[in-house]
Amino acid sequence: MVDIFSDEWFEARRNRKIAYTPDKDPVATYAAVGFALSEWEKLEQALADIYAAVRGKPNDLEFMLLYANAGRTFTGRMCELESAASAHFVSSPSQEMEGSLGQVIADIRGLSNKRHRAAHGVVMPRVMEWSPDGEKGADFRLVPPFYAMHQLSKPEVMFYYGSAEIHAFGLEFRQLAEKVRAYRDKLITSL
Repeated sequence: MVDIFSDEWFEARRNRKIAYTPDKDPVATYAAVGFALSEWEKLEQALADIYAAVRGKPNDLEFMLLYANAGRTFTGRMCELESAASAHFVSSPSQEMEGSLGQVIADIRGLSNKRHRAAHGVVMPRVMEWSPDGEKGADFRLVPPFYAMHQLSKPEVMFYYGSAEIHAFGLEFRQLAEKVRAYRDKLITSL
């Protein structure tokens, strides 16, 4: 196991360049997190709609809630959706719709790590002892929580995000949610 408090570990982190745009005001960082997570939840709602539709009950709140309760984690919900979709496409074959849903799920899985980071990151200040323009103070960024320090020896776990990066995640989530809703509408009209 890597000693995360060793001089070598800190030096490796110090030398690692992580591009992000820091915020002067933590409110901007918090607002971006809220925006991104709200957009992700709209995406999850559209997935619940698809789940109800492939279960044969489009727009049925009870079936949408079954999707939510099927998996307490994103991975669990995706497995449940894939299982229900598989059963649906066995009884109502459509390679086009099945393939489209497979791509949508792959796209969502591709973005899920960004959602995880936004949801579980912590807004923290970085105190500046000096800056090129001589300004002292602090800037703010979203970083991994302290309890995840044991994972920080993995390069992919370390992140810093300012509101600009987090807001961009939210826009990606919004764009994908629009794609998912378009798929949902096409699926429902095909039933």
